[in-house]
Amino acid sequence: TFPAECIEASVPTGDKRRRLTRADVAPVDAWRIMMALKSGLLAETCWALDILNILLFDDNCIPYFGL
Repeated sequence: TFPAECIEASVPTGDKRRRLTRADVAPVDAWRIMMALKSGLLAETCWALDILNILLFDDNCIPYFGL
């Protein structure tokens, strides 16, 4: 057991986060995503992967990728 003021003693919440869709992210050009991935910078790569994850899980933007 952990002391009450310790972060390890906190109880996780059972609330689910809302799923993000294409409307929640700004209009993103595919070129910008590609350049962010090519840059090799950690923040840019994380941003690009997050955006790709959001867009690929949104069924309404399949034509965006030409699938």
